[in-house]
Amino acid sequence: FLPATHLAPANAKSTGTGSLIQGAGVVLLVDDEKELLVATVAVLKRCGYRVYAVQSGEEAVEAYRRLSRADVPVDAVLMDLTLAGGLTGVEAMREIRAFDSRARIIASSGGVVDQMRHELLDQGFSDVLPKPYEAAAVSQVVYRVLTRSLHGALAA
Repeated sequence: FLPATHLAPANAKSTGTGSLIQGAGVVLLVDDEKELLVATVAVLKRCGYRVYAVQSGEEAVEAYRRLSRADVPVDAVLMDLTLAGGLTGVEAMREIRAFDSRARIIASSGGVVDQMRHELLDQGFSDVLPKPYEAAAVSQVVYRVLTRSLHGALAA
């Protein structure tokens, strides 16, 4: 497994180096690997998030819109880049951003190198989570994206 590249924020509720960071909010998880989807849902729920999971880019766009219209705003999307058939993760991110320009979308993919990370951030992703990942890394990245956005909104 790849370790997280950043440490948890100092105010994060964490009890040790590899422990989960507790948070709150709604996370939309998008991955076509069923086993990874189930495991990541469990991790995010243990962290305190309300999680909705889908397996395709089209489902991600539809779920994001449906949840927003039902007054259940999605706080973060964890999006696999290589989804089977249909929309790719990048295409789905663009469609979600067209609907909600403030959407916080985390790219997730195997083999992410520094150059690819910068390209993904330039394309509009809020952060990048390389695969394979550990539970602690998932909790750190989601927490970081949510708190960075919160602090940015407070400062604006």
